[in-house]
Amino acid sequence: MLDDVSRRAGPYQGGTRYFSFDFKVFQETDVAVMVSSDGAAGETALVYGTDYSVELNADQDATPGGLVVLTSALESTKVLAIVSAIPYTQPTQLTNYSRFPPEILNKSLDRLEAQIQQLVEKTARTVTVPATSETTSKELIATLFEGKEEAEKLLEHTTQIDRLYESADNIDTVANHIGNVDAVVGHIGNVDTVALRIANVDRVALSANNVDTVANHVASVDTVAGHAANVDIVADHISSVDTVAGI
Repeated sequence: MLDDVSRRAGPYQGGTRYFSFDFKVFQETDVAVMVSSDGAAGETALVYGTDYSVELNADQDATPGGLVVLTSALESTKVLAIVSAIPYTQPTQLTNYSRFPPEILNKSLDRLEAQIQQLVEKTARTVTVPATSETTSKELIATLFEGKEEAEKLLEHTTQIDRLYESADNIDTVANHIGNVDAVVGHIGNVDTVALRIANVDRVALSANNVDTVANHVASVDTVAGHAANVDIVADHISSVDTVAGI
């Protein structure tokens, strides 16, 4: 008889040499020991007889499982898991010339059930899709990797994203005036020209009131401009003009 159990022990945090498991196996090599730095990626399988040994409980029916003993203590920053690794074979051979002891049949059936549980535990850690989905697991994985690549691209531009976030209010303001932004874009050549003369623009801005006054009398300015020679003559005799003005 074999109870319905998970055929994985852990994950355990490092810092020791000893790690227990409580699922039934048939020999010391029926378990695999996996180690990683973060429990997510870069998993490595330890080598039996080199990296670790296994001490099985004497009665695997009454007290299944045993102890994995590492050659040296696992680093405290690493994570370890023990999983069932029973070979997918059927070693029992029955013949017509001998009795069929119940213990042989029970052991054979237990081995088959253990292999099933082993597959159940493994598939529980795989990527699956709902039964109603038309997407295959392969397509789902491809989509996840595409998302990972896009996320990595975003990470490469985190500084710019942070700047955009900090300027979110300004972005909203621009968005509310997008029509004007489009109008400016339509005259970007003139904007560039003004930009090259920005010092003069600043000077004009400081005299904005005078500029407005001139603009309000632009017809008179045009008239004066049409008589520039006479304006020069008057300017040359400005003291006489002042005298006349005083009369």
